[in-house]
Parts: sequence; structure tokens; C-alpha cells
Amino acid sequence: MMNRRNRMTEKAWLAGVVLLILFMPAASSAGLGMGITPTKLHLSLEPGVTHTTTVEVSNTGTDPVRVVTYVVDWTTPREGGMSFLPQGEVARSASQWVDVDLSEFVLPPGESQIVRVTAALPDTARGSYWSLIFFEGEGATSRRGIGIGAKARMGTTVYLSASGTEERSDALTEMEIVRDAGSDTLRLVTSLANRGNVYYYPEGWFQVIDDEGAVVFEEKIPLRVLLPGRETQYNIPWKPTSNGRNRFVATFDSGLESLMQGVKKFDVEEKLPETQVPAIAHPPSPMTNPAPNYEPPAAAGSTRYGVHVESLAQRHEAEAAAARYASQYPVAIRAIDLGTKGTWHRIVVGEFAGKSEAKAFARKLADSFHLDYTMVVPLDS
Repeated sequence: MMNRRNRMTEKAWLAGVVLLILFMPAASSAGLGMGITPTKLHLSLEPGVTHTTTVEVSNTGTDPVRVVTYVVDWTTPREGGMSFLPQGEVARSASQWVDVDLSEFVLPPGESQIVRVTAALPDTARGSYWSLIFFEGEGATSRRGIGIGAKARMGTTVYLSASGTEERSDALTEMEIVRDAGSDTLRLVTSLANRGNVYYYPEGWFQVIDDEGAVVFEEKIPLRVLLPGRETQYNIPWKPTSNGRNRFVATFDSGLESLMQGVKKFDVEEKLPETQVPAIAHPPSPMTNPAPNYEPPAAAGSTRYGVHVESLAQRHEAEAAAARYASQYPVAIRAIDLGTKGTWHRIVVGEFAGKSEAKAFARKLADSFHLDYTMVVPLDS
């Protein structure tokens, strides 16, 4: 289970914290250290209105550091990560509207510098734009290359959104099961496209459900940003422990009122592709023309939701843990076969017709029972 601290740490890393240490043969890099706060800026701006905020750059090392600042563009490959580009190379670049007041400065050991960042969107802006501010440091006493121990480069990701112009539209564009060549391992592959004009962080999970309705595999998708006009592919390995018919169920929470869910049936014994899944031609194929064996999401209103609070290996431990909720709310304990990890017992609290009600209840549970983890899940999977 992923607690809130882990979730926040992962979001901060995927949002664009970049640390690059280039070791030089001339000397040790022990004296160089940098830190920045915040690592990302999410700014909702009224078009035509200027906004100023700050980034704090700290010298955490023992030597002076000369810091140079500059703004670059970036985008996301389908498999995740970040690719950096010169200014103007990205259609929704925010670089032209982001200004940093200091282009170069020197930081003594243990000192910090406040850098002012000014941003303004034009009246014609719609949706989200993004860029990244790099803070590149090197030893301040080694300008001619003498005694350089290391270079460090860190970044603050900047997202600018034009308030009141946001449009959301998502599409599940691919569901495949492929086999690793020469291996029993299968890969559950799904692609999600952002056809709106704002960025967001999809959450969700993959499940494999057998013919008897038992969940034999479940894993959360990695957390990463999905930019407007981009598509991201999730590729999660699974090693079956038995043969037979199964359903691959991919569930996505994009922060909208309804979950997005896709289902694909397959047989572990059937011949599956052993090559890498080919890249999808852009624009992605629409949901109205799905691949064979692809089942559309259930009709709106047919799914009910509960709140998953914890999973335990032993049934008696799960029953004891569930008892503290059962005095106030309906509780279900579901046995899940995780293959080599054994059978685990999931505790699900409550039952709601709408996802928004379940989310509100999850927050109430977290506050009332001091929980580090809650997750809204469909009850019919």
C-alpha cells in the first residue's frame, strides 16, 4: 500500500525534480550541494494578469556555488519521464511568459537566495502551458575550470493554467496483453490520451480477474503527469500461476465524476504477441472504434463504490481490523489471490452509488480513524 508521504514524494519526483551530478577528474565533489523549494509551481492565472512568486535556492554544501538560471521547454515520452527541449519547441510552451529576475548569482555555504519568478498569460490563452526553470551550479572559485569538483542542475517545473478556460477530455486508446519473449511473464499494456487542454495526474489500478470472479492480480499504475495532447502508456508485468480465461481490467481515476474503465478478455494459454507493443499513430484511434475483444465501460450509474482501507495476509487479522469500522459502517472482507504472494484479505468500508459520495466518505474515514491510506474502489470487480 502507498501512504500519503510516498504518494507526495512520487508526485514531486515525476513533476520535474532533476538532479544531475557530473563528476570531474580534477577534484572531489564532496563540497557541492544544492536544494530548491518548491520543485513545482502550479499557477492558475487570469489571462492578462501578472503574477509573481518565488523559488528558494540553497547551498547545502561546504563550498561556494555559482548558480546560473535559464528556462527550457520539456515534454513527456509515451513511456514516462521528461525530455528537455530548447524554448519554442513545444506547442504549449510557457517559456515566453515566464521571467526569472536573477540570471546568475553566487551562494556561500549554508546560504539561500530567493529568486523571483514572474508569469503572465495573454488574453488569448486557453488551458495549460508549461516550462521548466533550471538552476545550474558549479564551484564558484573554479570559473576557468581549475578545481571543479562537480556540476549540479536542478529544476522547478512551472505549470500555467488560464483560469476559467479548462477543458477535460480523456480516452482509453489501447489495451493489449503481450508475452516477454522466452518467458512466462505477461505484460498488461494500456494507453491513456489527454484530449483536453489541461494537464493532470491520472491514478488507477490494473486487475486480472479469473473466470470465477477472483482477483488474481492487482497493482496501481505509476503516477505521472499527462499533458494536453499527449498520450501515456502503462506497461505492468504479471506472471500467471495458472492457465485459463481471464479479464484484464484497467480502471482510471482522472479526477472527474466518473471512473474510466476498460476490459479485455484473454486466455493465458493462447498465442500472444512476443514483440514490443508498436507505437500508436497520432492522433490515437477513438473509443468509438475499439480493438477486438475490447469491452466498453459499464453504463453510468451501474457501478457501486466502497473505500479500501487496508489489506492483511491473515483472515483473523483482517476480521479484527474490520471490527473497528463495523460498529458504524457496512464492511466487507474480500480474499484476493496474489499468486506467489499468497492470499490477502482486503477490507472495504461503505457502499455508495456515486464516486463523489465515496470520495467524501474516504476523507471522513481518514480523519476519524487517522488513516494514512484510503482508496475508492468499484465493488463489482
